[in-house]
Amino acid sequence: MVHTDFRRLFALQDPFNSRYFRGRVLFAREIDRNALLVGDFGGVTEPLKVGHADGRLMADIVWTDNVAVILISKRLIVALRKAGFSGWTTYPVDLETNEGIHPEYSGLTITGRSGPIDNSRGQWICRDDEPGRFLRGLYFDEQSWDGTDFFVPQRTIYPLITQPVRDCLHRLEVKNVRCDQLAEVLRSELVVRNTPQVP
Repeated sequence: MVHTDFRRLFALQDPFNSRYFRGRVLFAREIDRNALLVGDFGGVTEPLKVGHADGRLMADIVWTDNVAVILISKRLIVALRKAGFSGWTTYPVDLETNEGIHPEYSGLTITGRSGPIDNSRGQWICRDDEPGRFLRGLYFDEQSWDGTDFFVPQRTIYPLITQPVRDCLHRLEVKNVRCDQLAEVLRSELVVRNTPQVP
């Protein structure tokens, strides 16, 4: 039996901080938007074009108006490669800011995998500050995880990372990102209902 400490695994989350630059993705019709995050480029041969949607401050992680398109800086790419983290790669983007094309960013693709999310292992709770129910915990079958540092559960686009990656982001003082322990991740009942379930 494989034991996985879900307190040492984290969800890479958008903090929705309006001060930081947010991209606006300009998709060609033939591109599957969600597929970019999980490495199915669908024959994309040119850099993905990303414009400006909101915010001004540039950070090592740039979120966009599409949850599956996450940009990371050259500085962060160098650090991740130096650390030898597994389960990720990049694709080229043209990020346009007020100063023109910013050459220091690439798109993040996650190649690591685990099995589907198993909602039966979570705990339903209510919050004082928001109506409705929330499911606490993001779990999957431990034996289905390939052990990579970056991975995505089957049939989702949730970017997950290991403790060493989270610690690396902390050491680099990477801004504009939130890393939530999988054991503490909260999802609304509406989100849970619209996420594919374990067969």
